[in-house]
Amino acid sequence: MKKAIILVLALVLALSLLTACGEKDSGGTGSTGGNSNTPGTSQGGGNNTAKEWPENKYTAGLPKPSGEILDVAVADKYGYTTVDMKWTKEEAQTYGKALTAAGVPGLGDMGDTQYAFTRDMSSDADPYFNGYLVTIKPYDDCYRISIETPDE
Repeated sequence: MKKAIILVLALVLALSLLTACGEKDSGGTGSTGGNSNTPGTSQGGGNNTAKEWPENKYTAGLPKPSGEILDVAVADKYGYTTVDMKWTKEEAQTYGKALTAAGVPGLGDMGDTQYAFTRDMSSDADPYFNGYLVTIKPYDDCYRISIETPDE
């Protein structure tokens, strides 16, 4: 009898794990927790499986980038949104210029092989745009746009 109970519990656990993993890999729209209207956008601190520019409080007022979006993460719980773009250095520079034109404070570091748009640490000017810090940095094989709340 004891072996039967253990076998049933093991089977239920295995089926639960397979169901959870299967949903993730099925190309579904992900979690839509919170009050987001964007499919696949997670508002509770998890990752997002959407491949489109998130329209939220972090991206309000920012120009929408052109190019292929590889990944998006929205984490209200932790105060950030990230968007991974399949960009060349030149495409990242072009978006950095668009950010500057939109009034986002920052420095474009035009290195030989990489580009980074980040706040100017040598300036006393306010580094935030609408209360958020906006950066573009190389990340793995792409460039990551990060919009985050200030460290407190």
